[in-house]
Amino acid sequence: MFKRCGNTRGSGEFCSDCWKKLEFIARPYCSICGQRFSIKILDNCICGNCYSNKPNYEFARSLFKFNEHSKKIVHQFKYQDKTIFAKTFVSFYIIDIARI
Repeated sequence: MFKRCGNTRGSGEFCSDCWKKLEFIARPYCSICGQRFSIKILDNCICGNCYSNKPNYEFARSLFKFNEHSKKIVHQFKYQDKTIFAKTFVSFYIIDIARI
């Protein structure tokens, strides 16, 4: 049984249907706030917002866009003690931060 949706056709954290619904944020994005650029642009660029008003943090990242599907996952993780997702989240953050 999948831990995210309860689908009984396998095991793990996410079934293929749930996985496909996640909209991962990939490069290029702002090197400070992580906002995805809509055009092809070089890595390590800064968006207009961060350029005009530099935030009080070094950088921020999100794994995926916050939509109805990802909202359920985040809420399960934060409010329903589904900490099993932490392994997956951390592994993706490690890969992303290693690129910085």
